[in-house]
Amino acid sequence: MNILPYIAALEKVLAELPEKGHLLTLHEYAMDDRILLHKMIFRFLDFSYAETVCLLKGLIIYQQRWGELNEIAKEGIREVSTVLMRRAREYQQSGALVKAMEMAFAILVTVEPEKDPEDLVYYAVVMDVVGFITELEKLF
Repeated sequence: MNILPYIAALEKVLAELPEKGHLLTLHEYAMDDRILLHKMIFRFLDFSYAETVCLLKGLIIYQQRWGELNEIAKEGIREVSTVLMRRAREYQQSGALVKAMEMAFAILVTVEPEKDPEDLVYYAVVMDVVGFITELEKLF
């Protein structure tokens, strides 16, 4: 799934914030940096479970465009996953437990199949998500 169509929606959200620094960041940096663009879009826009999976999978595919993912590409995906987990924790704190669980599962079903047994970056992402899901299960 292509993330570029969401730029206009992100611009609208950022323009409404009291301080316009995020909008400047979008225009000066994120347009040329897919990791930063995904981090900003996931931070400020809400997506369904399916959209989250598609956008995160799209990022992984984009990062694989020249072959196997290198450590820098994997680290970028970890950073995006961290933003998504921050959103999941915000949903949890606001009582939106189903939305929090959906967000965590979206990360898990997207990142886990990409992980190999010796991959520490993806392993850290998966362990964070599994820990969060275990924590959420106790609240249901």
